[in-house]
Amino acid sequence: MMDKNIYQPTLIQKSAIPVIIAKKEYDLMGPFLLPIIDELCKLKFKRALPSIGPFALIVAPTRELAQQLGDAAKAYTRDLSLNVVTTYGETSVHDAIREIRRGSDILVATPGRLKQFINEKILNVSTVRWLILDEADKLLQDQFSKDIALLKETLAELNPNHRTFMFSATFDRNIQYLAERLLNPNFFYVSVGSENIISETVQQNFVEAKGFKKVEILHTVLMAYSRGSDTDSRGLEWDRLSLRGIKTMCTNGDRTQQQRQEAIDLFEKGEVDVLVSTNVTARGLNILGVTHISQVSFITKINSDLSVISSITAATK
Repeated sequence: MMDKNIYQPTLIQKSAIPVIIAKKEYDLMGPFLLPIIDELCKLKFKRALPSIGPFALIVAPTRELAQQLGDAAKAYTRDLSLNVVTTYGETSVHDAIREIRRGSDILVATPGRLKQFINEKILNVSTVRWLILDEADKLLQDQFSKDIALLKETLAELNPNHRTFMFSATFDRNIQYLAERLLNPNFFYVSVGSENIISETVQQNFVEAKGFKKVEILHTVLMAYSRGSDTDSRGLEWDRLSLRGIKTMCTNGDRTQQQRQEAIDLFEKGEVDVLVSTNVTARGLNILGVTHISQVSFITKINSDLSVISSITAATK
């Protein structure tokens, strides 16, 4: 892992990796990519797996998060003879089908594409040993909840011995209740640090502003920190900031996936100073070097705000 700049496990990995690799007969919670890759390598060496998977199924609520997880899995397995397939809306269905049929060890997908492949008999999930729900609080509510429940029912019928792992920066009581309905009664709950609290390394400031004064204040802040700011707002803010001469790109939902990814790539390379995003899209971002996040409109659900900050700052800590 040293060639991937990974020299020691993070706090959550130290807490949960021993749990995920434990030989127990019940579902557990824990971090997934590294220990699951390790388990796959061991099983491959013993020839204890069929030729065609997937064996690990990772579900993410947004395309951006799915792509980042897929890219990370491919980087970690580059020299390990493990196949990773990533599929979500606006990626080629035919390419994904070809890769899956050729043999996939790890499949990363969004709920919509996953549902399509299962309904059309493209994907056989009977081989799945590990089901991972990343940003589980988002997957267990809103439009995804029924799809996730159906997926769990299908897996329970085809492979009752599969293990389920759920991960989230926030896990309020309502989400815990929904999770408990999908897990075995003796599941493990792993929590690192205080719940629903931002890291001590993050400083938060609240500024009261109304109407167009928000843009004036935002402009002042961005001019003071001309690099490394991530503005969480809507497309209108992008237009206003661009007119003021600040290099800005936008990832809001009315742009194509290609345009959104191009904006993220340019921001990561430092070719634009500000990335403007919706709250939903920002949850899937994990960008090195981000120092400032600006919420133009206060989010009514405080957990959404915490998730955005936790996701974006994770790479910078």
